[in-house]
Amino acid sequence: GNVSIVVESGAGTLSTANPVQNAVLGIVRWTDLRYSATGPFRLAASVVGLGSFRSPEINAGSTAEIVWTPTGSFVYQRYLHTATMLPSGSVFVTGGRDGHLALNTCELFDPSGDAGRGRWTAKAPMTSQRERHTATRMPYGRIIVAGGLDDIPIRRCEMYDWQLDRWGPIEDMIDVRYEHTATLLRDGRLLVVGSKNYDKGFVGCEIFYLPMVHGGVGPLSAPTAGQWRSTGSL
Repeated sequence: GNVSIVVESGAGTLSTANPVQNAVLGIVRWTDLRYSATGPFRLAASVVGLGSFRSPEINAGSTAEIVWTPTGSFVYQRYLHTATMLPSGSVFVTGGRDGHLALNTCELFDPSGDAGRGRWTAKAPMTSQRERHTATRMPYGRIIVAGGLDDIPIRRCEMYDWQLDRWGPIEDMIDVRYEHTATLLRDGRLLVVGSKNYDKGFVGCEIFYLPMVHGGVGPLSAPTAGQWRSTGSL
């Protein structure tokens, strides 16, 4: 795919040599990426269909090297899915579409699997098929999946416990939503904003509040049932 390189720094100029490509290994390597700046900078590179890379901090005038390497493939073909990073550094993928139908399948990427090459493994499926939904990692060891499309927009939500590999039901949103945003607030609530509404947008917003049960001084126990509440509109 096309390679895009962005410099994360102040004013300056970026000089690049032509990348050295190895089609067999799937590697694209730059051996001379230079940026004139008065201080350190970072390079962010992305390739359509492959992902992105953000370099460590680089000193001005230094040579940077960005290397793309192949990794393990999905268990299931999918697009319009979500990808959520877990505290372990693994990535949990939910739903999406396989070209014909919305999916309820999920899988986990372990970057240390296959001797560092990375491995995908199938995990417990969601109870609902969905695409163009959101999946938000919450502070109490759960992922909340909200809305999406299953031929028609849906308001169904569910919660995933990645330690037990188990899905559980939670209250549905007040409104159907897809292509919306879901943002974890500092107080632990989840703010869901907007939605696509076929050929137009939707201004409604709502917040999910989940009271917590604290097991004494120890770690948080299982969360109790939560509730969605309407909040101000866009």
